[in-house]
Amino acid sequence: MATLATGMLCDRIGLRRTMVWAGAAVAVLAVPSLVLAAGGLAGGFAGGALIGACKGLLAIPTLVAMSQLFPAGVRVTAVVAHLSAGVFRKQITAAAQAS
Repeated sequence: MATLATGMLCDRIGLRRTMVWAGAAVAVLAVPSLVLAAGGLAGGFAGGALIGACKGLLAIPTLVAMSQLFPAGVRVTAVVAHLSAGVFRKQITAAAQAS
């Protein structure tokens, strides 16, 4: 639900303002959601839902911002290469730590 709301918010107030407001919301809600998540089963579900909502607040604006970084001719290739580099870096780091 938060992802859909921020998508509409991006259209209304712009990407930059949405990123600022979503980042501020995540900064304010991060610690309380973790405290909630540490409070037993019900708190775990509530805290997990709040953490998921925080992630959803930044999901669409981040993807939109990444797509705007590149010209239209290479946009898909560049975004996929960027995401793949993050995935492969994680795998290489994990393999190096296991050795």
